[in-house]
Amino acid sequence: MKAIVTGGSGFVGSALIKELLKNNIGVLSIDMTSGSDRIPNDPRVKQIAMSIENIDQLVGQINEGEYDLFYHFAWRGSAGPLRMDENVQTTNALWTVKCLRVAAKLGCKKFICAGSIMEYEVHAAMYAQGSKPGMGYIYGVGKVLAHELCNQ
Repeated sequence: MKAIVTGGSGFVGSALIKELLKNNIGVLSIDMTSGSDRIPNDPRVKQIAMSIENIDQLVGQINEGEYDLFYHFAWRGSAGPLRMDENVQTTNALWTVKCLRVAAKLGCKKFICAGSIMEYEVHAAMYAQGSKPGMGYIYGVGKVLAHELCNQ
């Protein structure tokens, strides 16, 4: 079994890669940079430095059916000022859909993407009478948008 992990050098992605290796699952890590010290130096791990913006280029680089699982953890602006940037968060949601489509073209059997507790807060705020969600909810709205678009 083999898995693709976007955001492999991030906190969640690197922890997942270590767990996958413990279970003898080969990994292709997709990240903006390669050679992160968070990713184990292991022959079962391949790294590709690639922006999620260009994730569709994987289709020409990987054989269909070579990978079974696709974990999508890459997300710009999960903290700091970009968390309140509607363009960044909308783009993240669209890139999530792009990753889902690439996973399907590659023949991955499962697609798993990270959510956020902010999704629950967004739903609660949006449907509460008199609620006025603040700018910090834009990140959560981006996560909700990504999941809703992927469910189509």
